[in-house]
Amino acid sequence: MRQLKKLSLVAIAALALSGLWAASAFAQKTQFQAASYPQKVTGTQEGGSTLTASGVGPITCNTSLAGEITGPTQVLSLSISGKCNAYGVPFGISANGCKVELNPTWQAVGFGPSGCGPITIPIFGCTITIPSQNGLYATYQNGTVSVQTATLRSSCGGGAQSESGSFNVTWKLSGATTATLPESGIFGAERYPTNLVGNQEEGAPFKIRTVGGNIECKTAAFSGSLTAASGTMTLTPTYSGCSMFGFPESTVATNGCSYKYYVEGSNKDYPMDINCPAGASIVVTGGNCSLSIPPQSGLKTVNYQLIEPSPTDRAKIRVIHTVSGLTYTVTKSGFACPLGGLGTYKTGTVSGNTIVEGTNSEGRPANIRIGV
Repeated sequence: MRQLKKLSLVAIAALALSGLWAASAFAQKTQFQAASYPQKVTGTQEGGSTLTASGVGPITCNTSLAGEITGPTQVLSLSISGKCNAYGVPFGISANGCKVELNPTWQAVGFGPSGCGPITIPIFGCTITIPSQNGLYATYQNGTVSVQTATLRSSCGGGAQSESGSFNVTWKLSGATTATLPESGIFGAERYPTNLVGNQEEGAPFKIRTVGGNIECKTAAFSGSLTAASGTMTLTPTYSGCSMFGFPESTVATNGCSYKYYVEGSNKDYPMDINCPAGASIVVTGGNCSLSIPPQSGLKTVNYQLIEPSPTDRAKIRVIHTVSGLTYTVTKSGFACPLGGLGTYKTGTVSGNTIVEGTNSEGRPANIRIGV
Protein backbone atom coordinates (compact mmCIF):
# COMPACT_ATOMS: atom_id res chain seq x y z
CA MET A 1 0.00 0.00 0.00
CA ARG A 2 1.51 3.33 -0.98
CA GLN A 3 2.13 5.72 1.89
CA LEU A 4 -0.63 8.28 2.37
CA LYS A 5 -0.12 11.83 3.49
CA LYS A 6 -0.67 11.90 7.25
CA LEU A 7 -2.74 14.51 9.08
CA SER A 8 -2.48 15.29 12.77
CA LEU A 9 -5.40 14.54 15.06
CA VAL A 10 -5.88 18.26 15.59
CA ALA A 11 -6.11 18.91 11.86
CA ILE A 12 -8.45 15.97 11.36
CA ALA A 13 -10.81 17.19 14.06
CA ALA A 14 -10.75 20.78 12.81
CA LEU A 15 -11.50 19.81 9.22
CA ALA A 16 -14.26 17.39 10.21
CA LEU A 17 -15.98 20.00 12.34
CA SER A 18 -15.66 22.74 9.74
CA GLY A 19 -17.30 20.63 7.01
CA LEU A 20 -14.39 21.17 4.61
CA TRP A 21 -13.96 17.42 4.28
CA ALA A 22 -17.39 16.99 2.75
CA ALA A 23 -17.00 20.00 0.47
CA SER A 24 -14.09 18.34 -1.34
CA ALA A 25 -15.73 14.94 -1.74
CA PHE A 26 -17.12 15.33 -5.25
CA ALA A 27 -15.12 15.05 -8.44
CA GLN A 28 -15.62 17.17 -11.53
CA LYS A 29 -17.42 15.27 -14.28
CA THR A 30 -16.24 16.17 -17.79
CA GLN A 31 -17.11 15.17 -21.34
CA PHE A 32 -15.65 15.80 -24.79
CA GLN A 33 -17.86 17.48 -27.38
CA ALA A 34 -17.61 19.08 -30.83
CA ALA A 35 -19.45 21.72 -32.85
CA SER A 36 -20.79 19.02 -35.18
CA TYR A 37 -20.54 15.25 -35.61
CA PRO A 38 -18.67 13.34 -36.83
CA GLN A 39 -15.60 15.51 -36.29
CA LYS A 40 -11.93 14.72 -36.81
CA VAL A 41 -9.77 15.15 -33.70
CA THR A 42 -5.99 15.48 -33.60
CA GLY A 43 -3.43 15.77 -30.86
CA THR A 44 -0.17 17.56 -31.63
CA GLN A 45 2.76 17.09 -29.27
CA GLU A 46 3.97 20.25 -27.56
CA GLY A 47 7.59 20.27 -26.42
CA GLY A 48 9.57 17.15 -25.70
CA SER A 49 8.40 13.76 -24.50
CA THR A 50 10.23 11.14 -22.43
CA LEU A 51 9.55 7.47 -21.87
CA THR A 52 11.08 5.12 -19.29
CA ALA A 53 9.99 1.50 -19.56
CA SER A 54 11.09 -1.51 -17.51
CA GLY A 55 14.49 -0.06 -16.70
CA VAL A 56 15.08 1.29 -20.22
CA GLY A 57 15.53 4.98 -20.79
CA PRO A 58 14.63 7.68 -20.50
CA ILE A 59 14.28 7.92 -24.25
CA THR A 60 12.75 10.81 -26.17
CA CYS A 61 9.63 10.43 -28.30
CA ASN A 62 7.75 12.46 -30.91
CA THR A 63 4.11 11.38 -31.05
CA SER A 64 0.75 12.50 -32.38
CA LEU A 65 -2.89 11.50 -31.90
CA ALA A 66 -5.69 11.20 -34.45
CA GLY A 67 -9.26 10.00 -34.51
CA GLU A 68 -12.90 11.00 -34.67
CA ILE A 69 -15.61 12.03 -32.22
CA THR A 70 -19.14 10.97 -33.15
CA GLY A 71 -21.01 12.40 -30.17
CA PRO A 72 -20.51 13.68 -26.61
CA THR A 73 -18.36 11.25 -24.67
CA GLN A 74 -16.46 11.11 -21.38
CA VAL A 75 -13.72 8.92 -22.90
CA LEU A 76 -12.15 9.90 -26.22
CA SER A 77 -10.10 7.16 -27.97
CA LEU A 78 -7.44 8.32 -30.41
CA SER A 79 -4.80 6.45 -32.42
CA ILE A 80 -1.17 7.12 -31.49
CA SER A 81 1.73 7.22 -33.94
CA GLY A 82 5.29 8.46 -33.95
CA LYS A 83 8.85 7.48 -33.14
CA CYS A 84 11.12 7.25 -30.12
CA ASN A 85 14.80 8.07 -30.25
CA ALA A 86 17.15 5.62 -28.53
CA TYR A 87 20.94 6.03 -28.72
CA GLY A 88 20.51 8.55 -31.53
CA VAL A 89 18.43 6.22 -33.70
CA PRO A 90 14.66 6.69 -34.26
CA PHE A 91 12.43 3.63 -33.75
CA GLY A 92 8.80 3.48 -34.82
CA ILE A 93 5.90 2.96 -32.40
CA SER A 94 3.57 0.08 -33.36
CA ALA A 95 0.18 0.53 -31.66
CA ASN A 96 -1.05 -2.98 -32.63
CA GLY A 97 -4.70 -2.04 -32.18
CA CYS A 98 -4.26 0.01 -28.99
CA LYS A 99 -5.47 3.58 -28.74
CA VAL A 100 -4.87 6.35 -26.25
CA GLU A 101 -8.02 6.71 -24.11
CA LEU A 102 -8.41 10.27 -22.79
CA ASN A 103 -10.50 10.45 -19.61
CA PRO A 104 -10.57 13.93 -17.99
CA THR A 105 -13.20 12.99 -15.37
CA TRP A 106 -10.61 10.66 -13.84
CA GLN A 107 -7.56 12.85 -14.55
CA ALA A 108 -6.30 9.86 -16.46
CA VAL A 109 -5.25 8.34 -19.75
CA GLY A 110 -5.11 4.69 -20.71
CA PHE A 111 -4.20 2.34 -23.55
CA GLY A 112 -7.13 0.29 -24.71
CA PRO A 113 -9.42 -1.42 -25.33
CA SER A 114 -8.69 -4.07 -22.73
CA GLY A 115 -6.51 -6.84 -24.15
CA CYS A 116 -5.25 -4.79 -27.11
CA GLY A 117 -1.69 -4.79 -28.37
CA PRO A 118 0.65 -4.59 -26.71
CA ILE A 119 2.19 -1.39 -28.04
CA THR A 120 5.77 -2.17 -29.12
CA ILE A 121 8.92 -0.08 -29.67
CA PRO A 122 11.81 -2.23 -31.00
CA ILE A 123 14.93 -0.43 -29.74
CA PHE A 124 18.46 -1.92 -29.69
CA GLY A 125 18.63 -5.16 -27.72
CA CYS A 126 15.09 -4.85 -26.40
CA THR A 127 11.56 -4.54 -27.66
CA ILE A 128 9.65 -2.34 -25.23
CA THR A 129 6.10 -3.64 -24.78
CA ILE A 130 3.30 -1.59 -23.21
CA PRO A 131 0.10 -3.61 -22.57
CA SER A 132 -3.43 -2.26 -22.22
CA GLN A 133 -3.95 -0.37 -18.96
CA ASN A 134 -5.83 2.60 -17.55
CA GLY A 135 -5.66 5.13 -14.74
CA LEU A 136 -2.34 6.72 -15.78
CA TYR A 137 -2.18 10.22 -14.30
CA ALA A 138 -2.89 13.16 -16.61
CA THR A 139 -4.14 16.73 -16.39
CA TYR A 140 -6.49 18.53 -18.79
CA GLN A 141 -6.43 22.30 -19.24
CA ASN A 142 -7.04 24.80 -22.04
CA GLY A 143 -7.36 22.18 -24.77
CA THR A 144 -4.25 20.25 -23.77
CA VAL A 145 -3.69 16.91 -22.08
CA SER A 146 -0.47 16.42 -20.12
CA VAL A 147 0.51 12.87 -19.17
CA GLN A 148 2.71 12.78 -16.07
CA THR A 149 2.65 9.16 -14.95
CA ALA A 150 5.22 7.18 -13.00
CA THR A 151 3.14 3.98 -12.92
CA LEU A 152 3.40 2.86 -16.57
CA ARG A 153 3.26 -0.93 -16.88
CA SER A 154 5.80 -2.28 -19.39
CA SER A 155 8.38 -4.97 -20.11
CA CYS A 156 11.58 -5.26 -22.12
CA GLY A 157 12.44 -8.12 -24.45
CA GLY A 158 9.83 -10.46 -23.02
CA GLY A 159 11.07 -10.03 -19.44
CA ALA A 160 9.06 -9.45 -16.31
CA GLN A 161 6.63 -6.55 -16.29
CA SER A 162 7.42 -3.44 -14.29
CA GLU A 163 4.80 -1.06 -12.90
CA SER A 164 7.21 1.85 -12.42
CA GLY A 165 7.77 3.13 -15.94
CA SER A 166 7.21 6.80 -16.70
CA PHE A 167 5.69 8.68 -19.61
CA ASN A 168 5.68 12.46 -19.87
CA VAL A 169 4.05 14.15 -22.85
CA THR A 170 1.71 17.05 -23.65
CA TRP A 171 -0.68 17.02 -26.60
CA LYS A 172 -2.63 20.01 -27.90
CA LEU A 173 -6.06 18.82 -29.01
CA SER A 174 -8.06 20.24 -31.91
CA GLY A 175 -11.54 19.31 -33.12
CA ALA A 176 -12.98 18.63 -29.65
CA THR A 177 -13.46 20.62 -26.47
CA THR A 178 -14.27 19.63 -22.90
CA ALA A 179 -17.35 20.65 -20.92
CA THR A 180 -18.12 20.23 -17.22
CA LEU A 181 -21.24 18.23 -16.36
CA PRO A 182 -23.38 18.47 -13.20
CA GLU A 183 -22.04 16.56 -10.21
CA SER A 184 -23.86 13.44 -9.09
CA GLY A 185 -23.80 12.00 -5.59
CA ILE A 186 -22.65 8.47 -6.38
CA PHE A 187 -19.70 6.21 -5.69
CA GLY A 188 -17.96 5.29 -8.92
CA ALA A 189 -14.94 3.56 -10.43
CA GLU A 190 -13.04 4.16 -13.65
CA ARG A 191 -13.74 0.57 -14.71
CA TYR A 192 -16.15 -2.11 -13.45
CA PRO A 193 -16.06 -4.34 -11.56
CA THR A 194 -13.64 -2.78 -9.07
CA ASN A 195 -12.74 -4.29 -5.72
CA LEU A 196 -12.64 -2.02 -2.68
CA VAL A 197 -9.95 -2.27 -0.01
CA GLY A 198 -10.07 -0.08 3.10
CA ASN A 199 -7.73 0.49 6.03
CA GLN A 200 -7.95 2.79 9.03
CA GLU A 201 -5.87 5.93 8.64
CA GLU A 202 -2.83 6.32 10.84
CA GLY A 203 -3.53 9.04 13.39
CA ALA A 204 -7.31 8.57 13.08
CA PRO A 205 -8.05 4.94 14.06
CA PHE A 206 -11.50 3.39 13.82
CA LYS A 207 -12.79 3.57 17.39
CA ILE A 208 -16.02 2.60 19.19
CA ARG A 209 -16.77 4.38 22.47
CA THR A 210 -19.15 2.99 25.11
CA VAL A 211 -19.99 3.86 28.71
CA GLY A 212 -17.02 1.73 29.74
CA GLY A 213 -14.47 3.41 27.45
CA ASN A 214 -12.96 2.81 24.03
CA ILE A 215 -12.76 -0.27 21.83
CA GLU A 216 -9.86 0.10 19.43
CA CYS A 217 -7.91 -2.27 17.16
CA LYS A 218 -4.41 -2.11 15.71
CA THR A 219 -5.77 -3.31 12.39
CA ALA A 220 -9.14 -2.41 10.91
CA ALA A 221 -9.48 -3.66 7.34
CA PHE A 222 -12.49 -3.36 5.04
CA SER A 223 -13.45 -5.04 1.77
CA GLY A 224 -16.17 -4.65 -0.81
CA SER A 225 -16.77 -4.08 -4.52
CA LEU A 226 -18.42 -1.78 -7.04
CA THR A 227 -20.06 -3.42 -10.05
CA ALA A 228 -21.66 -0.16 -11.22
CA ALA A 229 -21.97 3.46 -10.12
CA SER A 230 -24.08 3.53 -6.96
CA GLY A 231 -25.42 5.81 -4.26
CA THR A 232 -24.27 3.30 -1.64
CA MET A 233 -21.06 1.48 -0.79
CA THR A 234 -20.93 -1.66 1.37
CA LEU A 235 -17.75 -2.61 3.24
CA THR A 236 -17.20 -5.72 5.32
CA PRO A 237 -14.89 -5.10 8.31
CA THR A 238 -12.20 -7.33 9.84
CA TYR A 239 -10.53 -6.39 13.13
CA SER A 240 -7.39 -7.69 14.83
CA GLY A 241 -5.06 -6.67 17.64
CA CYS A 242 -7.97 -5.24 19.61
CA SER A 243 -8.19 -3.68 23.05
CA MET A 244 -11.46 -3.32 24.98
CA PHE A 245 -11.12 -0.76 27.79
CA GLY A 246 -7.42 -1.62 27.99
CA PHE A 247 -7.96 -5.38 28.20
CA PRO A 248 -5.39 -7.04 25.89
CA GLU A 249 -6.30 -9.85 23.50
CA SER A 250 -9.85 -8.59 23.14
CA THR A 251 -11.82 -9.74 20.12
CA VAL A 252 -14.24 -8.08 17.72
CA ALA A 253 -16.20 -10.79 15.89
CA THR A 254 -18.14 -9.27 12.98
CA ASN A 255 -20.09 -12.48 12.21
CA GLY A 256 -20.84 -11.51 8.62
CA CYS A 257 -21.97 -7.96 9.45
CA SER A 258 -21.12 -5.09 7.11
CA TYR A 259 -21.29 -1.30 6.95
CA LYS A 260 -23.42 0.38 4.31
CA TYR A 261 -22.52 3.98 3.43
CA TYR A 262 -24.79 6.47 1.66
CA VAL A 263 -23.85 9.43 -0.52
CA GLU A 264 -26.99 10.25 -2.56
CA GLY A 265 -28.60 13.68 -2.32
CA SER A 266 -27.21 17.13 -1.55
CA ASN A 267 -26.91 16.65 2.22
CA LYS A 268 -23.27 16.60 3.33
CA ASP A 269 -23.98 14.76 6.58
CA TYR A 270 -24.59 11.22 5.44
CA PRO A 271 -25.90 8.13 7.28
CA MET A 272 -24.54 4.62 7.53
CA ASP A 273 -26.18 1.30 8.36
CA ILE A 274 -24.92 -1.80 10.12
CA ASN A 275 -26.30 -4.84 8.31
CA CYS A 276 -26.01 -8.41 9.60
CA PRO A 277 -27.25 -11.87 8.65
CA ALA A 278 -30.46 -12.91 10.38
CA GLY A 279 -29.88 -13.35 14.10
CA ALA A 280 -26.28 -12.11 13.99
CA SER A 281 -24.57 -9.08 15.50
CA ILE A 282 -21.05 -7.73 16.07
CA VAL A 283 -19.73 -9.20 19.33
CA VAL A 284 -16.94 -7.55 21.34
CA THR A 285 -15.29 -9.47 24.19
CA GLY A 286 -12.46 -8.46 26.52
CA GLY A 287 -11.63 -9.36 30.13
CA ASN A 288 -14.90 -9.93 31.97
CA CYS A 289 -16.79 -7.73 29.49
CA SER A 290 -18.89 -8.60 26.48
CA LEU A 291 -21.29 -6.59 24.34
CA SER A 292 -23.11 -6.99 21.05
CA ILE A 293 -23.85 -4.40 18.39
CA PRO A 294 -27.04 -5.33 16.50
CA PRO A 295 -28.10 -4.30 12.98
CA GLN A 296 -29.23 -0.66 12.85
CA SER A 297 -29.78 2.04 10.26
CA GLY A 298 -29.56 5.79 9.82
CA LEU A 299 -26.48 6.29 12.00
CA LYS A 300 -24.99 9.75 11.60
CA THR A 301 -22.72 11.35 10.75
CA VAL A 302 -20.44 10.15 7.93
CA ASN A 303 -18.64 12.43 5.49
CA TYR A 304 -16.18 11.87 2.67
CA GLN A 305 -13.07 13.39 1.14
CA LEU A 306 -11.67 12.67 -2.29
CA ILE A 307 -7.92 11.97 -2.26
CA GLU A 308 -6.87 13.22 -5.69
CA PRO A 309 -4.76 11.05 -8.03
CA SER A 310 -1.07 11.82 -8.60
CA PRO A 311 1.71 10.67 -10.95
CA THR A 312 2.38 7.75 -8.56
CA ASP A 313 -1.07 6.91 -7.23
CA ARG A 314 -4.77 6.55 -8.07
CA ALA A 315 -7.76 8.44 -6.64
CA LYS A 316 -9.10 7.20 -3.28
CA ILE A 317 -11.90 8.05 -0.85
CA ARG A 318 -11.46 8.98 2.79
CA VAL A 319 -14.48 8.02 4.93
CA ILE A 320 -14.80 10.17 8.08
CA HIS A 321 -16.87 8.76 10.95
CA THR A 322 -18.35 11.05 13.61
CA VAL A 323 -21.25 8.76 14.48
CA SER A 324 -23.33 8.99 17.64
CA GLY A 325 -26.39 7.12 18.92
CA LEU A 326 -24.92 3.66 18.35
CA THR A 327 -27.06 0.97 20.00
CA TYR A 328 -25.30 -1.86 21.85
CA THR A 329 -26.25 -4.42 24.48
CA VAL A 330 -24.01 -5.38 27.42
CA THR A 331 -24.22 -9.18 27.73
CA LYS A 332 -21.47 -9.69 30.31
CA SER A 333 -20.19 -7.32 32.99
CA GLY A 334 -18.05 -9.18 35.52
CA PHE A 335 -15.24 -8.29 37.92
CA ALA A 336 -13.26 -5.16 36.89
CA CYS A 337 -15.50 -4.57 33.88
CA PRO A 338 -16.31 -0.83 33.63
CA LEU A 339 -19.57 -1.29 31.74
CA GLY A 340 -21.66 -0.97 34.91
CA GLY A 341 -24.11 -3.79 34.43
CA LEU A 342 -26.19 -5.55 31.82
CA GLY A 343 -28.59 -3.68 29.57
CA THR A 344 -29.07 -1.94 26.23
CA TYR A 345 -27.62 1.51 25.56
CA LYS A 346 -28.06 3.96 22.69
CA THR A 347 -25.13 6.22 23.55
CA GLY A 348 -22.26 4.59 21.64
CA THR A 349 -20.10 6.55 19.20
CA VAL A 350 -17.94 5.61 16.22
CA SER A 351 -14.98 7.77 15.17
CA GLY A 352 -11.96 7.53 12.91
CA ASN A 353 -11.12 7.57 9.22
CA THR A 354 -11.00 4.81 6.64
CA ILE A 355 -8.99 5.15 3.42
CA VAL A 356 -10.75 3.19 0.67
CA GLU A 357 -8.83 2.25 -2.47
CA GLY A 358 -9.82 0.48 -5.66
CA THR A 359 -8.17 -2.54 -7.27
CA ASN A 360 -8.99 -4.23 -10.56
CA SER A 361 -9.45 -7.96 -11.17
CA GLU A 362 -5.67 -8.38 -11.39
CA GLY A 363 -5.11 -6.68 -8.04
CA ARG A 364 -3.66 -3.51 -9.57
CA PRO A 365 -4.62 -0.06 -8.25
CA ALA A 366 -7.73 1.50 -9.81
CA ASN A 367 -9.34 4.93 -9.56
CA ILE A 368 -12.43 5.33 -7.38
CA ARG A 369 -14.19 8.54 -6.40
CA ILE A 370 -17.49 10.29 -5.75
CA GLY A 371 -19.46 12.36 -8.23
CA VAL A 372 -18.89 10.48 -11.50
